[in-house]
Amino acid sequence: WKLWWWLYGCEFDYLHEHIDGMLECFIKVYQENGGSALELEELKWQFTLSALAQGVGLLGAVPQIYAMCPKKEWPTIVDRRDPRIAENINGK
Repeated sequence: WKLWWWLYGCEFDYLHEHIDGMLECFIKVYQENGGSALELEELKWQFTLSALAQGVGLLGAVPQIYAMCPKKEWPTIVDRRDPRIAENINGK
């Protein structure tokens, strides 16, 4: 779970391209510092489950999101850098 929180701030394309290498690095350093040996595929599965759990939790934020940017505007938003959603809105 904490590993997801460590890495989820990555840009999606970077995370998608480098996830195996980052997890392999974690496994190596974790074991070098006294942790047990971890399997990459198992760790990746648990990492993905943590991402999904957070995604489900974020569904509760949808009403707040629509209050900050009306639903009718969403079809015209092309990326996360659109100022209607990227800038601080209502102090958030």
